[in-house]
Amino acid sequence: MHIFFIHYGETTKNTENRHGVTDDHLTPREREQSEVLAEKLKDKDIEAIFSSTLIRPKETAEILSKKINCPVILKQHLKEKVQFPEAEPSEAFRMRIQSVLREIILDVRYDCVAAVIQEGAMRVLFRDVLKKGEIAGNIADCGFVEIEKTSEGLKIRSMEGITLANGD
Repeated sequence: MHIFFIHYGETTKNTENRHGVTDDHLTPREREQSEVLAEKLKDKDIEAIFSSTLIRPKETAEILSKKINCPVILKQHLKEKVQFPEAEPSEAFRMRIQSVLREIILDVRYDCVAAVIQEGAMRVLFRDVLKKGEIAGNIADCGFVEIEKTSEGLKIRSMEGITLANGD
């Protein structure tokens, strides 16, 4: 099984230099970048795209879905850490994200899927699921990692727009 974990595109929050978790739309620039990513992934035989229910990842997933011609499956628990009005404890967030990422990884219905996730979830993926350590700096808009699930475990096949702090 191959899994593409994709960071959603640029948001209006990014371009307006606002901080915190918001449910903004993609910018026109990032819609274009999502189209470019869809073109890169169109021949990868992706059968389904998982996404959180938040606007940014959902819009990115929908752009990919149209080009790739596969369904988008919404996963409520893929959402970024809740900050307000009551902050979700970090450990609860980490456990929730690990659980839903493993659910996607262990889904036997598909040979190849994609999941559009937010930065916090991508960090949990690398640190806690793949055991590759911390991501250095920010993840690029539409940055992604391709993972292959084998009998020996999970192997990173390719990465774009993601740099690990340990240099791997």
